[in-house]
Amino acid sequence: MHYIEMTIEEANEYYRGTKGKTVLVAVQDLEKDDVVEFTKRNKDDCVNIICEAETIARVYDDFINQLRVFTEKQSDIRNIMPRGKLSTILLKE
Repeated sequence: MHYIEMTIEEANEYYRGTKGKTVLVAVQDLEKDDVVEFTKRNKDDCVNIICEAETIARVYDDFINQLRVFTEKQSDIRNIMPRGKLSTILLKE
């Protein structure tokens, strides 16, 4: 898997290039052990999630392409600190 840390502007530009009007999003409270579900969200909801981010990472490989959006600053996107919320946005190419 490849990880690229992005700015809010880079994430919004990248996100706007994805196909479709809706995407799947899961929002997880990292301080709890809750199981979360992916739900359909429209692009405006995702832009709001991205704009409120402290850390954004694009994660991709041959099978999946996603944005991981953290509400708390993460110093290392491969070793996540369990603080705040993580929104995982699955992207269509």
